[in-house]
Amino acid sequence: MASGCNKSSSSPTTVQEQEKKIDKSGAILKSLGIKDVKVGTGETAEVGDILNVRYKGSLLNKVVFDENMSEGKPPFGFRLGVSAVIQGWQKGLVGMKVGGERQLAIPSDMGYADMGSGDKIPPYSDLYFDIKLIGIVKPNKSDTVAREILQTGSGKKVGATDLVDINFTGSYMDGQVFDKTTPGKPTTFPMDSPRVPLGLARAMLGQPVGTKLRVTLPPAVGFQSGTDNGAIPDNMITVFNLEIVATRPKPDSK
Repeated sequence: MASGCNKSSSSPTTVQEQEKKIDKSGAILKSLGIKDVKVGTGETAEVGDILNVRYKGSLLNKVVFDENMSEGKPPFGFRLGVSAVIQGWQKGLVGMKVGGERQLAIPSDMGYADMGSGDKIPPYSDLYFDIKLIGIVKPNKSDTVAREILQTGSGKKVGATDLVDINFTGSYMDGQVFDKTTPGKPTTFPMDSPRVPLGLARAMLGQPVGTKLRVTLPPAVGFQSGTDNGAIPDNMITVFNLEIVATRPKPDSK
């Protein structure tokens, strides 16, 4: 999603009401259309929040110009009211709840206006989006690690500079897996490595070998821009289900 226009917005109406205003010649939408297909039960999106979403965008003729709902594609993350997404999103996603599904009918002046976008979105195109909100990070919880202990181990406790062996599955908020260890082949890393997400190290510190955890990381203590060599998109909330297999001092820390 690219930057939108900074034109004034009109009062939201439903997608159905908007469609009634489109005549046979394809007249431009006059205001932003919003329809909740499914109301979520999680936190409510507000300006300043980081949102993780799935979406499909199409033109009036139903041609899809962009989407990330297909298998293997990651969610899209951005900060509502701040990030470089079109104005129709900035206005149209406020009030949406996690787990919800919303349709937006966006007039061209709240999309890409007279510029269009590449060869897929012509100038003066109205845009239609189906959006699923899968996760939110509130500004006051930007570094909060959610940790759930699934099983408490009885072995040696993990130290701040230890080498740790873990089995893990890493996923996005909707359960799509982006990485995991091979069965019987745990991964090894130093707890104090700058490449280890700060929140993950924080969640494992002091936990005994044999412990199983579910850890949810906001971007600030998870995968920030530049820390993952591009494997994880920016502004992603990530979830790790892991088992601490072994821990030991690093050779240079003895």
